[in-house]
Amino acid sequence: MSPFRRTQGVPAIAGVGALAAAAVVGLTLWRVLTLEALPAPRLRVSAPEGTPAAVHPPYASERVLTAVDRDPFQSARRRPALAFRLPDDVTASRRPSPVAADQPAAIRVIGTAVLPDGGFALCQRAGGSPTLVRLGGTLGDLTLKAVGPGSATFLTASGATLVVHVVKPGGGS
Repeated sequence: MSPFRRTQGVPAIAGVGALAAAAVVGLTLWRVLTLEALPAPRLRVSAPEGTPAAVHPPYASERVLTAVDRDPFQSARRRPALAFRLPDDVTASRRPSPVAADQPAAIRVIGTAVLPDGGFALCQRAGGSPTLVRLGGTLGDLTLKAVGPGSATFLTASGATLVVHVVKPGGGS
């Protein structure tokens, strides 16, 4: 007896499987090759009753001509004297800062050093000489709380936090 015994139904089952596979391939090709009509465009939904529809008037010719006169690509155009600021930034800058009111005297950070065990900052108060302040040390009534690359964080006597950045060469801060 042979270990590979043939059964009577195997070729019939294989034939049915091949036929089913051919049907799936044919259906797939038919769906790929036929074009379907695009859906009709949707109509805009009007606003619910009782709410006024937003009506945008056309631009007046004066506004269009003004915009054309202010062409941003003109060679004679120059940077404005004041930089553009968002309305939220303008209102935020008008509010008094609690940290600025707490700052007893102007302080300037000349340099910082960040070390594994803390660090230190070279600071100068207005009219004073530069002083080396270690982490946890004091400069008048300010306590050095943290030192980062280019910045020093102080704690005032009232508990407010004051972050001072290193003065850049050229007078900027």
